[in-house]
Amino acid sequence: MEHLTLILVLTIASVAATYLPTKHIVERLVSLHSHVFPTAKTTELAKLHKERVQVLKERDALSPQDNYAKWTKLNRKLDAVTEKVQKSQGDLGGYLSGIKANYESGVKYALNGTYWLLRFYVGWRSVVVFIPRGLFGSWVDMFVVNAVGGVRGGLGIVCWLAAVNCVVGVVIDGARALLKFQQQQQPEKAPVDPTAGAFKEPTKSQ
Repeated sequence: MEHLTLILVLTIASVAATYLPTKHIVERLVSLHSHVFPTAKTTELAKLHKERVQVLKERDALSPQDNYAKWTKLNRKLDAVTEKVQKSQGDLGGYLSGIKANYESGVKYALNGTYWLLRFYVGWRSVVVFIPRGLFGSWVDMFVVNAVGGVRGGLGIVCWLAAVNCVVGVVIDGARALLKFQQQQQPEKAPVDPTAGAFKEPTKSQ
């Protein structure tokens, strides 16, 4: 049972190292790093984000027709805060890029390191599935099953991991193709006039 458990864990580690989308994991880690180890710039950016959300709520709570002066003032304030947020994000670009690169390397080494450590521990010549002698004929047993797997009398860990990764890759590609096909089959929405329903500044009465 211990041997089968190790093979199962090794299989999961192999699939994760090959197909796991690490982009979202890295983004979460960078965000967590900014909260746990704040700097003056990250703290300022967090305050600006909160201020922008607050101003946006206050503006959206007003009716531009009934409170035009206050609504316009909040709208201008929102534009100013948004500009500050964009500037602060630009200043933090290099700092966050360095942190992101470090976490990308860390996640990559963690996944691949776990895979290779387990692979060496399980052994290169471990048998995953035993094959009865003569099932595929003596020539197949000699030159295909035993040679490729690196073991005698069964399917080795090398062939097993390659087969599992191939199957997972086919499933992922099929799911992506199906999703793309469904999106193409959806009816296209009619273009929306960006000026439709927009608030127009009331004209002054003569």
